[in-house]
Amino acid sequence: MKLNTRKFRIDAAGAAGAAAGNKVLSFPTPAVIKAVRVDYTGQPATVDVTLENMGRTVVLNTNAGADVIVQPVVPATDPAGAAAPAGDDRWVPLIVHGDVTIAVAQGNAAAPAVEVTLFYE
Repeated sequence: MKLNTRKFRIDAAGAAGAAAGNKVLSFPTPAVIKAVRVDYTGQPATVDVTLENMGRTVVLNTNAGADVIVQPVVPATDPAGAAAPAGDDRWVPLIVHGDVTIAVAQGNAAAPAVEVTLFYE
């Protein structure tokens, strides 16, 4: 099966070690995020990269300026979206729908600060 990809750049503005930026992408139909590649452009070891969708924030990489490939999974929830019962330690694929925000924080000002590639189906 061939995966879809979306590659984009995120610029960061602000003081050294505190620069931030984000990019909003739209997924009009639900998508399963299989992997995320984050390529840094000389960022410090304090930089964080997160993905936010439908009120859920997933940390892709924190306090690291080294390139990384992440296969994000999230804790299972009950049918109403609440936390799974105690003892249920299942992890499930990350499904996104609507606006997805990829954010960079605690970095250095740069254009781009990071290049991100989403692999999804």
